[in-house]
Amino acid sequence: MPVITLTTDLGLSDHYVAMIKGKLLKMIPYANVIDISHQIKAYNTIHAAFVLRNTYHFFPEGSIHLVSVKPDEQKEGPFAPQPQHLIMQYNNHYFIGPDNGLFSMIIEGDDAEIVRLEIAELDDRLSLPIQDLYVRAAAAISHGEPMNSLGVETKEINEKSMFRASLSGNVLQGIIAHVDQFGNLHTNISEEYFNKIAKNRTFRIDIGNSSYALKDINRWYSEVAQGERLALFNASGLLEIAINQGSANKLLGLDILSPVRVEFND
Repeated sequence: MPVITLTTDLGLSDHYVAMIKGKLLKMIPYANVIDISHQIKAYNTIHAAFVLRNTYHFFPEGSIHLVSVKPDEQKEGPFAPQPQHLIMQYNNHYFIGPDNGLFSMIIEGDDAEIVRLEIAELDDRLSLPIQDLYVRAAAAISHGEPMNSLGVETKEINEKSMFRASLSGNVLQGIIAHVDQFGNLHTNISEEYFNKIAKNRTFRIDIGNSSYALKDINRWYSEVAQGERLALFNASGLLEIAINQGSANKLLGLDILSPVRVEFND
């Protein structure tokens, strides 16, 4: 029974997700279809990549992950060419989605096998490729067809690199990569990278306004008083800025792409 996950910016108030699931179950009746999230911020490939990057490896190897984030016409222009579509095998998982930079934010290194999809769409009026093109590609893979039968192998994909924190001197620079439903701010700074740079030195974490600086890493939210700010490494192994029983997103006025700066003392 193949596991097929869905990650989209379609929301849950409309009929789109039901259409996709219905099409999947028609073509793959024995599939186990699981929602990762349909609450990805509209047009936000960074949010989609963050969510998928931090969840896919919890699923069994061989799982097929369908992801759909529509292009932002306000940024790209209404007449910009629509992105092409990819299927990728990485860490023994399959990913199917648009070539809009999203996949480049999931993979590390050159271990991914990527095919540019060349399946003729049944209805060229479809505005949601996930409804037809991606479902058909997922069906082919679940039926044992090789990836290269679905298109042309490629190493050239749209690149984005928003998930890499960078070091300049004694300053580690990152961004807010995700805001969860509690208003906690997940950064792109991993615990492994932080400890590699820190080497037991003292530090200062600046988040937006310098008055919000933090100088300690906590283990639990409850280690500080209700309403107090804190920093900790979360279950995904990423530096998180939070307010105990409050919303750091609202109270600190920070959101995705807001800068985070960690300065280490010699």
